[in-house]
Amino acid sequence: SAYCQFDTELEPYLRYMDAVLLQASRTPAILGLDANALSPMWFSKLSRHAEGRANYNRSELLSEWMLENGAVALNQPSEVFTFDNLRAHSDIDVTIVNDAASMWATYDWRVDVWELSDHNMITVVATPTTTSTVESIAPVPSWNFS
Repeated sequence: SAYCQFDTELEPYLRYMDAVLLQASRTPAILGLDANALSPMWFSKLSRHAEGRANYNRSELLSEWMLENGAVALNQPSEVFTFDNLRAHSDIDVTIVNDAASMWATYDWRVDVWELSDHNMITVVATPTTTSTVESIAPVPSWNFS
């Protein structure tokens, strides 16, 4: 998971996620992001929190990154906002899977009210669609201590 600070550029987070997907290679990967960005790609509802050019730019960058990397948002339409406090509410959290994860399982995604945080609880249930095991082709680190 990653928290993408709302008042900073998104590119460093995208580079980090590039590295994660490269390391995962053909291994199914699920990325949970507090992206601080709204987009129809992850069914964000319109809210006052969505105002501003910075939020629009962030959502465009993340959406383009997802398309370029074959990543898919698991988010589904919900009456409950992913972020909700006394000042604002919005759907700034996105759950992303890579291509390998898309082929490996089907997913149930939901958000439920959770009063212990300003973000509500996101639950993802993965149901494998294949009986074969997942094998990573990512390099396995090895160390020589001699």
